[in-house]
Amino acid sequence: MDRAGRGPVALVAAAFVQDVIGHAIGVRDEALAAAEGLAPLYARFVATDHVPSAVLAELRLVRPAPDKVLRAVHLRASPGAEGSGLRVLVAADAAAAIVLRHGLATPPSMAQLQALVGGARGSGGAPR
Repeated sequence: MDRAGRGPVALVAAAFVQDVIGHAIGVRDEALAAAEGLAPLYARFVATDHVPSAVLAELRLVRPAPDKVLRAVHLRASPGAEGSGLRVLVAADAAAAIVLRHGLATPPSMAQLQALVGGARGSGGAPR
């Protein structure tokens, strides 16, 4: 166990999560290096979980192919509504969502990550 009382499983899990977040940071940075114009698009995700795909035309952007940072989905007008709704861009996965929302440049510690996602519960471990 380490000083915080975490056992080997918690340490391995923390290392895994930091690896996943680090990979998402790298993927975002590679996309930005390939197309600097993506920065204003990614910046919009600091305040929201989805951005209307019409923003691509507004910013005169073409999404990279393949796009490993964002994916396009249809929002329905209301639960159970027929037909497709607004087409929006969302983060490709949870790690990309965290990286975009918080503009991460390096993987945070587990304590920092818990604070960022609102899951800080103290040093207890399992949710109550």
